[in-house]
Amino acid sequence: MKPNLPVLGPRLGKELRAVQQALQGGDFEELGDGRFRAAGHELEPGEVLVERGGREGWSVAAAEGVTVALDLTLDAELELEGRVYDLIRQVNTMRKDEGLALTDRIVLTVPPAESELVARHGDWIKGEVLATEIRVDGDVAIAKVS
Repeated sequence: MKPNLPVLGPRLGKELRAVQQALQGGDFEELGDGRFRAAGHELEPGEVLVERGGREGWSVAAAEGVTVALDLTLDAELELEGRVYDLIRQVNTMRKDEGLALTDRIVLTVPPAESELVARHGDWIKGEVLATEIRVDGDVAIAKVS
């Protein structure tokens, strides 16, 4: 949000700086129909420049007066969750390739590098792939429980 300086300058004079700081600091109220209130002044649509764009790592969409911004940065927990989803997909593909029934229970083996996944999300993984046990001692493999 920025004031349209050529339009607001003559109208607000020395008050322009306060309005500019309020707009830039997000200290304003949207009144509808493209109007805003900032620093005690009502601003008409042509007096305010609205730029809808995202900062680095954000995605922004705007329609019909509503703007939504999503933080797209991935933290360590989200990356770990992504690895869990990848493992679940891989194991379910293996189940299908082995011809296992949807209800067949398995023992899942994963490499030691995936021990953090098992420690933090083992129950989730077991539930998704119908594993009765997860062993951390080899390549990714499944064995049907008799």
